[in-house]
Amino acid sequence: MNFPVFSQLAGNFGFPETGSLETASSSGESVAKGEPRKASQRRARPAAPSKVYVIPVWRTGDKVRWRDRIGDFRRETGDGEHAEITISERTYRVRLADLAWVARVTRAAPREL
Repeated sequence: MNFPVFSQLAGNFGFPETGSLETASSSGESVAKGEPRKASQRRARPAAPSKVYVIPVWRTGDKVRWRDRIGDFRRETGDGEHAEITISERTYRVRLADLAWVARVTRAAPREL
């Protein structure tokens, strides 16, 4: 159904001078649902998922690995980048990024027969 629209209003809202009840898209053109997509739209892919980085929470007494040595975590220094660890009675100030978890090995109690 068409109805007349004043040319001043048509220019402001992106409608043709002969208005219709169809809604116009933001670009001023309406795309019918059955029309094929443009070549640039056909191969559109969804955005790649972002990588999630997990920052470990260290606690006093945790076993840590630093430069192929195993030690105990003492504390964070407060600057968000360094920590103190103890390896064989010596204390080292190291970067948190250089620390790695040490898997705890728990041994099961022997079974009674």
